[in-house]
Amino acid sequence: MTAVPLPIPEPLRLLTFEDLIELAEAKRSRATSEASRSGWDRLLEVARALGGRATAGDLVSGRTWTLLRVSIDGYQGVGAPLTIDLDPTPGVTVLIGRNGSGKSSIADAIETALHGEPRAPASNGKGGKAPLWERQHCGRDATQAHVEVTLLAGEETLTLGVRIAPDGSVTGRTARHAAADGTTTDVDLDTTSWRSALAGHRPVFGYAAVERQVQLAQNLQEFLEPLLAFGGCFDELKTGVDSAGSAAARAQDRWTKARDDARHRTDQVDHERADPAPTQIDWPDVTDDPNAWLTAAGLTETGAAAPEITSDHHDRLHAAATKAFAALRDLESAEATPAPDLVTAKLAAPLAELHRAVEHLDTPGDICPVCRREGPDWATNLAATVDTAPTTETQTTEFARRLGALRAALDNDLVPIKEVVAYDWCTDALRDAARPVLAAGADLRHQLDEDGRRATPEVRAAVRAAHSRLTSTGWHATVTELAAHTDRERQWQRARRSAVEPFLSVWREVRDDAAAAASWKSASDCVRTLQNDLRADRTRNLQALTDSSVRTLLDDVGLHITGLSVKGTKADVQVVDVTGQAVGLSLLSAGQRNALLLAPLLAVAHGGPFGFLVLDDPVHAFDQIRVDRLAQLIDALAADRRVIVLTHDERLREHLLVHSPHHTARKVHRDHLTGVVEETPSPPMWEVLLKDADAALAKAPKPGPTTTPPTVLIRSLCRMAFDDALRHFVLQESVGVPRDPQSDLAFLDETATTKKRISAALTLHPGHPRVLASQSIIAPHLDGWNQAAHGRAKSPEPTTAEISDARSACQTLLGLP
Repeated sequence: MTAVPLPIPEPLRLLTFEDLIELAEAKRSRATSEASRSGWDRLLEVARALGGRATAGDLVSGRTWTLLRVSIDGYQGVGAPLTIDLDPTPGVTVLIGRNGSGKSSIADAIETALHGEPRAPASNGKGGKAPLWERQHCGRDATQAHVEVTLLAGEETLTLGVRIAPDGSVTGRTARHAAADGTTTDVDLDTTSWRSALAGHRPVFGYAAVERQVQLAQNLQEFLEPLLAFGGCFDELKTGVDSAGSAAARAQDRWTKARDDARHRTDQVDHERADPAPTQIDWPDVTDDPNAWLTAAGLTETGAAAPEITSDHHDRLHAAATKAFAALRDLESAEATPAPDLVTAKLAAPLAELHRAVEHLDTPGDICPVCRREGPDWATNLAATVDTAPTTETQTTEFARRLGALRAALDNDLVPIKEVVAYDWCTDALRDAARPVLAAGADLRHQLDEDGRRATPEVRAAVRAAHSRLTSTGWHATVTELAAHTDRERQWQRARRSAVEPFLSVWREVRDDAAAAASWKSASDCVRTLQNDLRADRTRNLQALTDSSVRTLLDDVGLHITGLSVKGTKADVQVVDVTGQAVGLSLLSAGQRNALLLAPLLAVAHGGPFGFLVLDDPVHAFDQIRVDRLAQLIDALAADRRVIVLTHDERLREHLLVHSPHHTARKVHRDHLTGVVEETPSPPMWEVLLKDADAALAKAPKPGPTTTPPTVLIRSLCRMAFDDALRHFVLQESVGVPRDPQSDLAFLDETATTKKRISAALTLHPGHPRVLASQSIIAPHLDGWNQAAHGRAKSPEPTTAEISDARSACQTLLGLP
């Protein structure tokens, strides 16, 4: 039973915001619930905002980056500085060398520079679980490793560099972008979709590294998921929705906590007042209007809760003032009783108190304590004066008692009124009416603090003033109005309003965000729906693309892919044999496993922003058939990109040379004592062609009636050699400026003859002396070369001088000695 091959879809390309908007709009149009529609609306809101941003800093959109140069120093097995210049145009470059020559170090260096950091180890175990085969990125004897790559896109360049300490940590990272106008800027790759592009269109493949990575079903998922090429746009969309959703959730949490705190504080207010609450509060939802809720809950009374003022405050003050004033009048009446003199009458009470104190003395002495005169009878005289003075002790004591009661009333009843008058909601008229009474009360309290409860003239005057104010009809009206403002229910509502004020502040601040929490949660569900649908659709594409590569590599043994699934936490690949029976991955040979891992990477090479692909040891455990089939795949890939192949296998080089006309090979050698890695270019194609021309001329039979000289072959080889050198010249000059090499080479390839190709080169580089000099060298031979290219020989027969001219022209054109 032979599996039917899947139709090959278009290459997976990175998703754009336009793609995501189009998909989300289609989903939104089919949504059946309001919650789902609101979620898609939120998702579209983020996608449109992100899609509308300027893309000047994006290094991916609309660009194809080719690899121009690699510089390595102290990295892995490269112990001395090594720089490799690469052809950035489509074709194949083979770096061939024995095991340990530094090939994998070169591939890893390219990957490290592109990512800005070394590849994460497959395991971080310690002790007996420490990985055996993980590479040390900083070389054994190096103080630091430095890798750098230069990329070219049209006339732009991007130089990426990384420095690594011996412990493997990154100590420096650079990314410099040179625009077509020559301006250079430093770029933060983390703010672009660069890393997503690297993950989705992996430009470096090393079989050993991938095999170490893929050991579990979860590892396979981690390997395949990025190849679905969701890209940076989807990542940004997901991050944007998650960020907005998290902010809305935090706002809702703040609102809920503030409401719960307000509920607790109002319960405390109600508990402190003990009586039943005036009304029950119906607590709101976040989407309610705060002002409407305040009205419905009876919380429109603003201002801080003040002490409650009642008529009792007035009555107590009025009574205390009246009684104190009456006691003062009684005292003053008693003091007015006839006496030897008025002073003695007024001092009767103090004199009597002094007399009682003298009676308790052992001896009064001979000196009067008042006049300081000597006389043994001063105590007797004091007793006589007391006997003849009016009796005011009773009135004085009563007055002192009434002063105490008035002072208590001032403290307990007038102070709360003073506090209420100070509140913001109190009117100016009330303050003006209360001010004289408060002043009189304050003056009396001051005099009592100064003189105590003695009937001094100042105390007597303060009592009269306080009595006048506290018993006036105006004061009664003032207290009555204050009582109306501070009744129990209004005060209760003010206390409640004060308790909910922090909640109101939070509500008004976060209402819009908190109200959107439900729609952002729905948007997160929509992102997952979109991700699952995209994953399923792109997995089908990846399966078809991968199966095509697997068929190319393994069709002779009947292995095909019939199923590929990539889910959130695991992935699976279903492989069948020629009979249609399932083949477990554990039953695959090493070469078949290599093919299975290599296939998806080759499948997604197209469609990304990278015009190059680095393959390190892609023929691991491959037999001769697999090597040839891989060469076919590489040749197909090299039609629109440069494929750099690092291998020790001469078979691959031979097969690539057959399949790829733009194949170049270089040898890599490493001195194992010094760590110096050398890269030696193989002879260029023009030189190989001219050597073939020399060989053909040397082996040509002598002219005779039955022999045909190899004129067409030799002159065709000379022409092809010069055309190849001319192509290298254009490439060399374009890269050096830089210009877009592919457009220059396309312009050159539009011409059909060598003469026209020389003219095209001079159009690109007017008056270039090397072009003119090489043109003059081969001018005598061009007609003959052109005829030979069309299969017609021209006399005289070719000579070694003609081949020498071709070689000299090539060397002159390329600036070689």
